[in-house]
Order: sequence, then C-alpha cells, then structure tokens
Amino acid sequence: MTYRIIVADNSPSVQKIFELTFSAPEFELRCCRDTQELFTQLNETSPAGLILNLSLPGQDVYDLVAQLNSQSEFRSLPIILVQNAFESIEEKRLSSLVFTKLVTKPFDSEMVAEIIKESLRRTEEPQTLPEDVASDNPSGPAVEEPFPANPEDLAALARPIIREEIVLLERELEKRLRASLLAELKSWVEEKWRSRLKESSQNE
Repeated sequence: MTYRIIVADNSPSVQKIFELTFSAPEFELRCCRDTQELFTQLNETSPAGLILNLSLPGQDVYDLVAQLNSQSEFRSLPIILVQNAFESIEEKRLSSLVFTKLVTKPFDSEMVAEIIKESLRRTEEPQTLPEDVASDNPSGPAVEEPFPANPEDLAALARPIIREEIVLLERELEKRLRASLLAELKSWVEEKWRSRLKESSQNE
C-alpha cells in the first residue's frame, strides 16, 4: 500500500529533504508552496499525513488547521506542524487545535517520518493533544516582535535563516550519502566474497 504524504512548506530544502525521507514505493509525496496549492491537493487526494508550516503563505494556518479539524474526513489525519526558527507562536490559538506534533527547524526528518509512520500504525488511537505540545514550552507565549523594514535589518535577519536552511540540507544529504556508500560497500564485499567462494570451489 502506498501512503500519500503532503508537505506544505515553501522551503525548497525542506521539500527536498522529505523527498529523500518519504521514498517510493511505500510513500507518494505531494509538495505545496502555499495554502491554495494545499487545498487543491486535499481535494484531489486522501492524504495519510500532512506536514504543515505555520508560516505557509496564503490563508492563516491556524484557521486552516481548525477548518481541517472540523471536517470528518480529516479528523484522524496526522498533522505535523512546523515552526520556523525565531518564529513566535500564538499559544492560545494553538491550544485550540488538534494536531499530532509541533517541531521546530532545524529538525530531524527521520524523527518526523517516524511520527507519521507511528500515527499510521495506530490510526484508531486519539492524536496527541495540543496541551502536550504546549507543556514543552513552560516559559509562556512568545512576544511577537515588529518585522524590520530597514534593508540592513532584513539582511541581518535573513542570514541566520539561510544558514539554518543550508545546514539542515547538508546534514540530511550527508546522512543519505553515508547510507548510500555503506550500501554500495556492502554490495561490493558480498560480490567479492561470492567470487572467492566460487574460485575456491572450482580449485577443489
């Protein structure tokens, strides 16, 4: 059975990472850059999981999740909410939503994949309540700071975010490359071993 996963995040690096994580034939990945594309995908397919960035362009994401919660066909849908680094959260609105997990960039894509898979294994059980997520942040709601208008301030704000995206992608690619090299090495060793066994049997 192939599970369809929707990744609603306008970051190309995040989309690429999940393309590597949710691979065929077990998974079919659909990527969305804004809420309009997300609604199109939701209408066209029945997803097994949704990874949704809280800052996705378009409709207010808190309202979007509340809308999904109110529709019977999406009430059991595993929803992973993604918070950007340095992004404040509206704790009160978040506490009224039903979702599976809140993760903050940079995150471990394998961990997110395991959460989705675990949710699929126990679809009959209730999803994690948002109060559980809120309890991980005992310091209270974050205070939203005004967005800078000065170009220099914007550049200073963008630099750490860009570095974060690059580091996240580098980590994932390094992990995938290491796994690929180990698989190739194992295949090479097995081939050499079979070749030696064959030569040994022929000499006998």
